[in-house]
Amino acid sequence: MNTKKLVNICAVLLLILGMAACTAATNTKPISQTSTFDIQGQKVTGIRLLQSNGVSFAGAYRAEKGVVVCGHFDVSALEKAGIPAAMAKNWKKNGLQGELNAPIEKVNHLAAAKGVKIGMQVREALSLLNR
Repeated sequence: MNTKKLVNICAVLLLILGMAACTAATNTKPISQTSTFDIQGQKVTGIRLLQSNGVSFAGAYRAEKGVVVCGHFDVSALEKAGIPAAMAKNWKKNGLQGELNAPIEKVNHLAAAKGVKIGMQVREALSLLNR
């Protein structure tokens, strides 16, 4: 992965963490959940941002060469930043582990070029984005 794309992916994740930090200033309950998963021998990191009632309102997975995000993100905007991205359905319902089985709903051209398709599971998309 080239440096520009890595910087762009990090910028997206920092935006998520920045939102979490702002929420943390007024909230003593957990504001995020992160997990690392092994998908076909490759590491993937997932993050969910939580409302004060514990319900997720945003989330993303970071693979080596792209991201899978919830519906709060615009995969076209991520493409303009040079980031291969796909969006998953029903993000709030299943937690990070359960979301790995959710279907992909949208794909930008950069992710499609890596083989990511609408309808495949998040774990399949992440596997392709790790190659």
